Order: sequence, then C-alpha cells, then structure tokens
Amino acid sequence: MVNVMKSFYKNIFRTIKQSLGRYLAILGITFLGSMMFSGLLSTSPNMTKTSDSYFSNANLFDIKIISNSMFSNKELIKISNQKNVKKILKTSLLDSQSEINSENYTLRLIALSSFDNLGMNKLTLIEGKMPKNAKEVVIVKPVEGFSDSKIKVGDKIKLFSSKLLKTDEVTIVGIVNSPEYFSNGSVSSSVGTGKIDFIIYGKTSLLLNEFYNQLYLTVSPTYIKSKGIANVDYSNKINRLKKSIREDISDSKNWLISDRDANVGYIALKNDINSISGVARIFPIIFIVVAAFVAMTTMTRLVEEERIIIGTLKSLGYSNQRVLLKYLIYSMTASILGSTIGAFVGFRSIPNSIWDTYSIKYSLPTLTQSIDWQIALISIIGLTIVTVISTLVSVRNNVSQTSSQLLIPQAPVAGKRVILERVTFIWKKISFLYKVTIRNVFLDKKRMWMTILGVMGCTMILVTAFGLRESLQNFTRDQYKEIFKYDATFGVKTEDNSVSKILESNDVKFLKFQNSSIEIEKENINYNINLIVPELGNVNIESFISLKNYKTNDLLSFDESSAIISQNIAQRLGISEGDTITFNLYGDTEKKKVKISKITKNYQENYLYLSPKLYESLYKQKPIYNNYYIKFMKASNSEKSNLYKKLRGIDAVTYINKKQTIVNQIDEGLQGMNMIVIILIVAAGLLAFLVLYNINNINVSERTREISTLKVLGFKNGEVEAYVFREVIILTIFGCVLGLMVGYYSFLNVIKSIGTDFYVFNENISISTFVYSSIITLLFAMIINIFMIMKLRNINMLDSLKSVE
Repeated sequence: MVNVMKSFYKNIFRTIKQSLGRYLAILGITFLGSMMFSGLLSTSPNMTKTSDSYFSNANLFDIKIISNSMFSNKELIKISNQKNVKKILKTSLLDSQSEINSENYTLRLIALSSFDNLGMNKLTLIEGKMPKNAKEVVIVKPVEGFSDSKIKVGDKIKLFSSKLLKTDEVTIVGIVNSPEYFSNGSVSSSVGTGKIDFIIYGKTSLLLNEFYNQLYLTVSPTYIKSKGIANVDYSNKINRLKKSIREDISDSKNWLISDRDANVGYIALKNDINSISGVARIFPIIFIVVAAFVAMTTMTRLVEEERIIIGTLKSLGYSNQRVLLKYLIYSMTASILGSTIGAFVGFRSIPNSIWDTYSIKYSLPTLTQSIDWQIALISIIGLTIVTVISTLVSVRNNVSQTSSQLLIPQAPVAGKRVILERVTFIWKKISFLYKVTIRNVFLDKKRMWMTILGVMGCTMILVTAFGLRESLQNFTRDQYKEIFKYDATFGVKTEDNSVSKILESNDVKFLKFQNSSIEIEKENINYNINLIVPELGNVNIESFISLKNYKTNDLLSFDESSAIISQNIAQRLGISEGDTITFNLYGDTEKKKVKISKITKNYQENYLYLSPKLYESLYKQKPIYNNYYIKFMKASNSEKSNLYKKLRGIDAVTYINKKQTIVNQIDEGLQGMNMIVIILIVAAGLLAFLVLYNINNINVSERTREISTLKVLGFKNGEVEAYVFREVIILTIFGCVLGLMVGYYSFLNVIKSIGTDFYVFNENISISTFVYSSIITLLFAMIINIFMIMKLRNINMLDSLKSVE
C-alpha cells in the first residue's frame, strides 16, 4: 500500500514537472488575482483605521465656531450649557502679514491659554519645544516641508499687527504637526496674498487684550460613540447639534459654525478614501474572474490531454476518487500556494504604495497595516474553490468512462463546414492555408472561446484602467477650462465702487454674484451646496461659467426664470427637470421652494444657479452681490499680479481665489488615485502576459502531432510558425475587440463608483484609451508568440507522431 501511494504521488510530481508551465500559470494567475483582491480591498480600511486613530489620539474637534467679533462670557456659557457638548477649547485667531528671513508671508496665529496637557487638537512636537512665554511660537510644518522658505527653529518672525499684539517680533521655538492643518489645501484669508502661507501657535499672553473669537467643541461620548471618518451617523448627529446651537442661541447668526467636513484636509481625505473604496469594489472582482477562468481552462485542457494516463491508472486498479485526487492536488496546491502568497504580498505592498503617494498631500503618521483575515480567506478559498470546481467538472467527464475507452485516443469531432464555405465565390478564392486557418479557428469551439474570453478579460481591465487615468488627468481641464471660464474670484464685505473702477481700468471682464451656502432637502435627505445668484445685465454668466446640458452637452441659456442645478447633486437626490426642491440658507431655518428648470454639467462641488428675479420672489429682497468673477482679456502674468495686489489693498476685499492655484492643488491631490491607476495598468499587463502565455502554451502543447505532420510534409520553420500563430492572432484580435466594448461598460461602472458627494468624473473616454489598450494586448501577444517559437522548433516529430499508438 505504501509503495502504491508512493508511486501515486510520484506520478503527481511528474505531471507537475512535465507541465510546469501550466502549473506556474495557475500559480501566477491566482497570485496576481489574490494580490489585487487583498491589496485593493484592504487599502481603504487601513487608511480609515490610520486616520481615525490619529484624529482620536489628537482629540480633533467635532464643531468649530468662529465669531466675526469676539465671544462674550454670556455666549460662552450658553454654548457650554448646550446638551451633548463635552468640552470647549477657547482660542484667538488672527491673520497677519509678516516677515521671516527678509521674506514676506501671510500667517495665521492661533493663540492658546496653555500648551500643557492640551485636551483638544493636540499638537505633535517634531523639533524644538513648546512656547513658554509671549515671545515664543511654534510653526506647523507644511506637507512639503520648509525646503523653499528655509524656515527653521530660532528664526524671528516680524508681525505687522502691532495694534493687537504686545510685541511685533516672536521667535520660532518649535515645529509641530497639527491635526487641523494636516493637508496642503490652501487656507483663505482676507489679508496679504489672500492665502495663508504658514500656521503658528502662540500663547494668549501675546495678545494686547485677551479675546476669544474661535471655539472648538467636542461632543459627549454618550451622544456619539464612534467618530470614524466614514461614519455616516456621526455626520448626521453633528449636523443636528449644529442646528440646535443655531436655534437656541440668537447671536449665532453672526457666527460661522462648521464641523470636520468643512476642514479642507479632512474632507479631501474622506473623499480620497471613498474613491479608493469605489475602485476596490470592482477591480478585484474582475481579476478574480479572469484568474478563475484561466485556472479552469488550464485544468480542462490538462485533463483532456491526459485521458490515456487516466485510463492507465484506472486499469492499474486506481479508483475514480483516487484519479480525481491527483488532479485536485495538482490544482489545489497551485491555487493555494499562489493565492496565499498573493494575499500577503497584496496586504504589504499595495496599501503602502498608495499611502506613500498621499504623503505629498497629507502630514499623517505611517500607515497602520494589518492583515484582514476575512479578506485573505475569501481570496484564498474563493480562488481555490473555483479551481477545484473546474477540475471536478473536467475530470468527471473522463473518469466516468471505462479504461478501454480512455486508452483509445478520443475520436475527432465530425467534420463541419464553416459559414464562409457556403459562400462559394469567396471560398474558392482563398488559398489552402488560409482555408485551414479559418476552419481551425471556427471549428474548435473550446480553443476559440478560451482564447477570445481570456484576451477579452485582459483588454477589458486595460480599457478600464486607461479610461480611469484619462478621466483623472482631465478632471481639472473639464471643470476649470470647459466649465469655469473665469480666471479668479474674490469677495467683498460691502459693495465698493473702487473695485469696479480698478477692474474696468485694467481691461478685465467681471460679473458680480451672490454666493451663499444652502441646505437642500428632498425626501428627508439634506446636502450643503452653493447658491449662485449672478447679476443679470450687460455681461452674461455664460462668459464666466459654461452651463451645459449634462446629457446632450448643449449650452443652456440663463434668464430671469432660471433655476439650474448641477448634475451630481441632482443624480444623488433623484432630481429631474421640472421637480420642486426645498432648501434653506445655511444658518436659517426658513424653508424655500423652487422649481428646477435645467440640470447642468459639473464635476466639482454642487451648485444651484438662481436668477435674481427668482431670488427676490423667494426672499423679498434683492441679492447682495458680495463676490466677483473676473476674466482677463489680455494681460501678462505681471499685470495680473499687479491687479491682485491692488485688490488686496482695498479694505472691502475679503478673499481672492486664483483659478490656477486651485487647479494645481487638485492635480496634486489626484496623485494618490493616479498611483492606483498605475498599479492597475501594471497588474493588467501582467495578467495579459500570463493569460496569453497560458493560452499559447496550451495551443502548442495539444497540437504537437499536427505540427509534426506539417514538418514531415516539408513545411519550413517560418511556415509552421505562421500557420500556428496566424490562428492565435486572429482570435486575439476578436478577443481584443470584445474587450474594448466590454471594457467601456466596466469603465462606466468604476468611474461612477469613485464619485463622491463633492466631485464626479467625466464618463467619456477618447479613442487613445482604446488604442493603448489594443496595442498593449497585441504587443504581449506578439511577445508570447516569439517565446513560443523555440517550443515549436524543439518539438520531437517522431515522439509526437507515435504518441497515440
């Protein structure tokens, strides 16, 4: 019995050795499928876990309240007495122009009463020490560091806000990381360049007169148990608490009440995690399906080729179960080994690669990596089960036959005619070799579909990956060139005639508009969006914002009856043209209703464009045009800079947002998603290589007798190679064409899944995406064909021709 089992296992190892290429193909394809499945699915949870841990340890605020003056003791008491408010951190916020190392900067000073045991928004000291007196400050390290400014501990800062400070010069004594300012997203200001360059923290004793104009609140753990970045219940409860503060405190009308989602870095990180999660829901499944298909076709072909060996084993007394066990061991060892290694490589490599890419955007700790055993087991068991099932199906058909039937080569399929043969006037003009090629391609259905479906799967992934890459790269072009035509926006406290005079004298086209934050409601679902009310006059909004039908791309006219909403919010709330929506101005409980006239194409943020006439009918007052769109007709960079400088010199101007600055930030922010796309393209390329190698290897291995016959008949090497590869190329082209079509719909699913409440991506892809995908697929097919040439030339004609005797 021992010798029988020893011989049995020897036979298994001999089969693995003799068909090592196929064994490695199953191992490689399950490795790749498992790696992508485990790696992508674990990236979003790991990022969530890392960020949640960081914000929890730092005790990041839940609600932030900023007053345009200062909080009175009475107001502070009212806020602290609010139900579910656990703790309040009182701070002083002051934006100031400054000078460091003879360079001018705009700084934001946040003054704290004490740095000892800071219970909220805890700062992490990187270098130096915390401030001990009024003349010491710490500076928040930017994501990109201080390489350009060369700021260091010990440098002096000259502050130009001497009316509010005891001293106009402070010393940097430390460098810190802040859980509030952890991203490279710009912070707007009404002073200096309109953009905060650095954040500094000092002591309240630095102020000439103590005041508090910024409060941070945390909520009771009994009210909110989990504050995860992906926790929807957390956001809903915070919104209810903000609303409660608004309703209970009458003075809150002059306050800006926000939460974590209003923080530029926090919402950007949240959206990035959601986008990665969207990709991870679709791509791993595609890889698993293709991997399963390859394993199935490999085992099917292997079993069919070894029918004589199966017959021999049965004639020697091996039971059907024992014969089946041989092929199960073959497939299971390859699948378990490949998927296990792939899962652990995926856990360790892919999340880290993506997280490292985001380090150019966020100052966050090292990724907290953990092996998700549930994902690992699903990956390993799933791939193994599919492989085992395909093996069972393949072997069952053979072991059910008797030994005598199996020892005789399977009878050829009865000859059939292809459709083209019935078109005699065309068939007669085709040469003999091409007639054989056509018959071989279409009559061997198994080989045909095995090749076509394998190539289709690879091409589909490539189209999806390249399409995603194109949409990401064109995001800023689609939004800030095709839709937003203006060059900058700026705000004013009150209407100032000097602003218009400066713009007119500099040959600048401009449009006044009101910009308000509103809460839109439909079927008890609320979203915060931007309300834009443009001034209607000599200049139309179409010169600054291209309003286009989101389906037809036709330009939309904007008139006195227009209420145009952007596509993302419309799709998420199920709003159609002609529907009536309910909304209220942020901080105001009075509900208004308006009928939507059109839906416009838009990719970033959400907007409701309302005509002044409709606004007046709703609010019984004219819009307050406190913002400007500006568009340079002809101006050099220096002329633009001079205009911005003039505008900043006007007291009424509160902010200036240059479009190019926003574009640069968005492009930088999309680098993380670009890394995912690169990983997908590389993985798809490897998948294409493995699939095509496996298909070609099977194709050549099962046709050795046919190829040997051609050689005996006098066919030269080049003719034999052309004969075999001609069929492969034709089937590859068929599979590629199908893959392009299926890939487009796969791309649509992925691009929709990575969209968030804040942004969506263009669902159109250019012809170049299809061209790149086709070229890569066909290129890999040609490379594999070159590898197969040596195998064709090394076929032993005598052994092949006598193999069935």
